[in-house]
Amino acid sequence: MATVCQTDDDTMQAGSAAGNGPPLSLSIHPSTERESVLADWRKLEQQLGSSRLMTSADWTEIWLETYGDLVEHRFAALKRNGQAAGFCLVTHGAQQHDGPLPIRTIHLGTAGEPDTDSICVEYNGLLCHADDRGQFAALLVSWVDSFTRWDSFQLDGFCTADLPDGISERPEMHSVRKRSFYCDLARARSLQCEPVELLGSSMQRTIRRKLRPWSPGQLEWITDLPAALSTFDDLVQLHQQRWTALGEPGSYASRRFEQFHRTLIERLLPQGRVVLCRLQHEGQTAACAQFLIDGNRVLLYQGGWNPELQRLSPGFAIDCLCLGEACRRGYDAFDFLCGETEHKQRLSTDVAELVWLKWRRPRWRFTMLNAARQTRSALRRWSESLGREKGRARSVSP
Repeated sequence: MATVCQTDDDTMQAGSAAGNGPPLSLSIHPSTERESVLADWRKLEQQLGSSRLMTSADWTEIWLETYGDLVEHRFAALKRNGQAAGFCLVTHGAQQHDGPLPIRTIHLGTAGEPDTDSICVEYNGLLCHADDRGQFAALLVSWVDSFTRWDSFQLDGFCTADLPDGISERPEMHSVRKRSFYCDLARARSLQCEPVELLGSSMQRTIRRKLRPWSPGQLEWITDLPAALSTFDDLVQLHQQRWTALGEPGSYASRRFEQFHRTLIERLLPQGRVVLCRLQHEGQTAACAQFLIDGNRVLLYQGGWNPELQRLSPGFAIDCLCLGEACRRGYDAFDFLCGETEHKQRLSTDVAELVWLKWRRPRWRFTMLNAARQTRSALRRWSESLGREKGRARSVSP
C-alpha cells in the first residue's frame, strides 16, 4: 500500500514499491513551478513517444493559460529513481455543484472549470507508461485521501482502455459511462473501400441522396493558419446563430471557452494536432467543423452550419465528406465524441466507452440530497403507474 506524508504546504511525497522493480514516488508541485514542470513533461512525452492530445504538455499549458487564474491547480509527478515517469494536472474545481449544492471537487487532468466555461474534456488520461498507470493512480488516490478538504474526487472523461487497472472497481468509486461513436477508418483502408461503404445499406442510400448537391471539391481541409482562424470565426458565428435561435446561450458565449480554442488553433494547427474544415456553396460558407487529433484519431469537437441552406443538409454533408477525407489522409478513426444522437450512431461502425468516476466523501447533505432524489423518482414512477392504470380502466369501460 502506498504511504503518504506531507513535507511542506506545497509538496507532498508518496512512495510504494512497484512489484520487483524500482520504487515509485509521487511528488506534488505548486502552480508556481509550471514552467519547469511543463519542460520536464515535454521531455517525458518525447521519451514515451506519446501523441495523445489531452495528456500533452501543450494542451495542458493552453488550458492553464486560459483557466489557471480561475481554477486552483497543482502538478503531480511520478518518479522512478528520481527521474520523471509520469505527469498529471490536479485541479480544485471552481463553482462546482451537485444539483443545488455547492461542492469542493478535485479533478485529474484539465477539468474543474465552471460548467458555463467548460471544455468538457474527453479522452482524458495520465501521461505515463501503460504499465505504471495503476500505480500512478494508486499513489494519487492515497495522496488525495490524506487530506479532507474536498467533497468529491473525480476522473473526468477517461476512455476505459486508458483507465488505470482496478480503479473503477474500488468500492468508493461511482461511475457514469457514456458511449463515443466512431467510424473505423483503418478498417475501410484495409478493405480498400470508402468509409461509408462500412455502414448499413439504408444509410448508404441516405448519404448518396444527401450528397447529390455536394462534391469533395467543395470541402476545404485547412492547414493554413490564417484560413483556419477565418474558418473558426465562421464556425463561432454559425454555432451561436443556431443555438441562440433555440433560446440557448451556445458554447462560445463563454469568452474563456472561445479563447481556449482560438489559442489551441494558433499553436497546434501548425503541428497537425488541430484541423479546421469548411464546406463552401456558391461562394458562401455552408458549414464548418473543428477537429482535434488525438494520436491517430480524429475527434469531431465542434461544428456549425448555415441555416439558410438547411434544405441541403450542410451539417450532414460536411461530416460525410470529412469521413472520406480523413480516411484518405491516413487517420485510423473518425470519432464523434459522446452523445447519443441518431446522426452519430448511423455514421459510425464502432463505439468506445468513456467513464466519469467520482469518489464522494460521506456528507450529510449528500445523504439528504440522495434521499430527496430517490423520493422524487419514486413519486414519478407512482404517478406514471397511476396514469397507466387509469388508461387501462378507460380502455375497458363500456
